[in-house]
Amino acid sequence: MNLSERKKKILSAVVDESIRTAEPVSSKDVQEKYMKEISPATIRNELMALEEMGFLSQPHTSAGRVPTAEGYKKYVEELMTVKKLSKKEADTIKDSFDEKLITLDNILQKTAKTISDATNYASVVYYGIGNSAIVDNILLIKLTQTNTLVVVVTDLGIIKQETKAIDATEEDLRQASKILTNVFKGRRLEEIQDNSNLLTAEIIRYKDIFDAIIHIITERDNDFDKSMAVSGKDNLLNYPEYHDISKLKKTISLLDKKDVLFPLLTSDNGDLEISVRVGGDENLGITDCSIVTASYKSKGKPIGTASVVGPVRMDYGKVVSILKNVTQLLEENIFDKKEIKDD
Repeated sequence: MNLSERKKKILSAVVDESIRTAEPVSSKDVQEKYMKEISPATIRNELMALEEMGFLSQPHTSAGRVPTAEGYKKYVEELMTVKKLSKKEADTIKDSFDEKLITLDNILQKTAKTISDATNYASVVYYGIGNSAIVDNILLIKLTQTNTLVVVVTDLGIIKQETKAIDATEEDLRQASKILTNVFKGRRLEEIQDNSNLLTAEIIRYKDIFDAIIHIITERDNDFDKSMAVSGKDNLLNYPEYHDISKLKKTISLLDKKDVLFPLLTSDNGDLEISVRVGGDENLGITDCSIVTASYKSKGKPIGTASVVGPVRMDYGKVVSILKNVTQLLEENIFDKKEIKDD
């Protein structure tokens, strides 16, 4: 729905003021703080029109207006200005990554806390090498007489590792590593399916290991606890929206149910580096919160996402700026330096 330039300015003013105050916005507020050149009567007429179009609502007859979910969507899609971080804010974020982070768990936990501290909302950070990664090596490491560590390494790093009950000598495992690496090397993860069409007579004897590798590749995104970190749930208590216990419970429940949260953070968004899901969507299960997600990459390929979860009345412009800053630091200072160890 196309809006006139004046309606756009008024809707933007109502959203900005609502984000700042958490209160309904009157025509007088808009006139005095944003549009002194326009009369309050004209602004009232435009507010009524925006309400009829579904972008604003009026909680009470004598109250001002508040943005609806559709109003916030319009704001995000067309009107939002990404706010530049202050030097202090940018330095604080950068300093949080000065500590040497060499394990995946360290990185996820530190990044989630940095984002939640910077935004004062909840945050979720996910790591999972995408389908475009290419298998580089298969490692089989003998742990005990009957246990073997199976590791799949790609051009973007280790995707996952599993311990399997395999009774084999170290020499057998070395030979199996070479043979299986030859089978899988150079294949994109998306090409490898849960079947045995790659089996040859040469590797029939290693079928258990072969099946373990197929399982690691096809089920790699299901280990949510190890690949996802959540921080800042307590921050939500700072917002009046969540003084309604039922709304707070719904949002906290979403953050606790990683299998439900996962599709919201990782669904295909095409080439978008920033995805904004505005609340009020029953189908997505985010009626009482919004989610802003940024992807981060290694070698130009997506390997994870960093997200902010907060009220629909979220400061989207600042959140987007913080996520861009954090994901850039992740890409430049951590994932492209190859210093990460899988836990």
